[in-house]
Amino acid sequence: MKNKIFVTFLTSLLVCVFLCCSGCKKGWFADEHKFLYEKMSEIPVEDDTYFLGYNWGEWGEGAIEFSEIQKEHTLQSEKLVITPIDTEESSRTMFNIKYKEYDLTVDIEFMEEKSDVYVKIHNIWKEKIENYNTKSEIVQFKVFDDKFFIITGAMDFGLAATVKGKIPYCLYYYDFDTDAITYCGFYSGDYDEELGYYSGFSDLGILEIFVKES
Repeated sequence: MKNKIFVTFLTSLLVCVFLCCSGCKKGWFADEHKFLYEKMSEIPVEDDTYFLGYNWGEWGEGAIEFSEIQKEHTLQSEKLVITPIDTEESSRTMFNIKYKEYDLTVDIEFMEEKSDVYVKIHNIWKEKIENYNTKSEIVQFKVFDDKFFIITGAMDFGLAATVKGKIPYCLYYYDFDTDAITYCGFYSGDYDEELGYYSGFSDLGILEIFVKES
């Protein structure tokens, strides 16, 4: 008898939840998506000539593969070699980069030192999450249009669309001669009006660096 009462209660509860949610126009995590997009959009882009986009067709020269770090590149007719550095800290990403006379260690601290924007991006969730300390890792390098690009991000793609505490993919380029990092923007993907979700925050597509048409 008790089991029957419990099943009846549970069924009624599920029906109520379904009826309530069926009348909602937005998804459960729409507020998180909105917050992340608005906060990222408040940070000025330093160079909008280049941007990350989703490639619906064949990959172009700016295509980014995330499976592994490409170790050898050609930048301005010179060889550039990237070697991952093993570290005991699993959340840390570190690389040695050799190019011409340059011999650099590129990691989170390198990004923080060279880019105020990189630091600002890590602070956007602090007003929402106590003791927040997530930092976006370097996920790929790319030589495109004779520039050396760095792609960062802290996204955990899964079945849930929650983006709380996450940082979208961001595009930067580094100038060896001036020792400067330039921020080119973040990837949000398409906006779903019904759910209030940004596809780039919930799923990883085939990203590519594009040049803004003049």
